[in-house]
Amino acid sequence: MFDFPVQKIRPTHAELSGEAGEAGIAIFLEPVPLPEEVTQTRDWQEAGLEGVMDSTIRLDFIDLPTVELAELAGRTFDFPVNPEDASIDGSIYFLAAHNPVDVSQISFGEMQGEQVPVTFETFWNMEFERSTFRDFNVTLKTVLVRTSEEE
Repeated sequence: MFDFPVQKIRPTHAELSGEAGEAGIAIFLEPVPLPEEVTQTRDWQEAGLEGVMDSTIRLDFIDLPTVELAELAGRTFDFPVNPEDASIDGSIYFLAAHNPVDVSQISFGEMQGEQVPVTFETFWNMEFERSTFRDFNVTLKTVLVRTSEEE
């Protein structure tokens, strides 16, 4: 098992969709180069795997009281983690598998035009799908925008 390069995870932005009680958030990330010690292993070479994680975190079934950014601004919400009821169904597609991402807290900052700063407290269960990486916690900070349902 290897340590994931957590310090290289950089969200670009997040998009909020859905409706109150069943919101969804996509957290877009810059591509993360993976350590050569991992990508040069025989398993990676034989599988033809990429040396970069280029993916998006998908969070579904978020029990928020509203999806209006102005009403979320300045508020913090705590969530149980899987498999508890009311947990967020989160994952990141990596190495041909959906690796679980638990979110225990979402904090919304103050409105900045049409977006709001947001902080996610996350736990990435990378061992679940045998990704060769250890599980880890990471705090993700980015800006959140609302998407229309027509998009």
